Amino acid sequence: MVEGGTPNVWAEAARNGCYIICSNIDAADEATNFERCGKIFEINNITQLSKILLDVCNDESYFARGCYDIQEHQEMFFDYEKIIYKLAHLLNMSTGEGI
Repeated sequence: MVEGGTPNVWAEAARNGCYIICSNIDAADEATNFERCGKIFEINNITQLSKILLDVCNDESYFARGCYDIQEHQEMFFDYEKIIYKLAHLLNMSTGEGI
């Protein structure tokens, strides 16, 4: 289940190059680009979260490329202007017109 503001937080964090670490909720795969741009831990698994935090904080390679990867992922799938353009296109399509 995703709380109302969660998608906005992810999109803003990704736009700024933040490496995403989140619990395994419905949208976790999309938020981390299937863990290419972040890590997912099981809900309520503090041990797993602790290990991920230690691993990420002790290995700069997660940030060296990850910040650029997450920004590219955000630009492709979560850019507000692109989303609005696509939505406007869908709303203005004639009946029977294909996507």
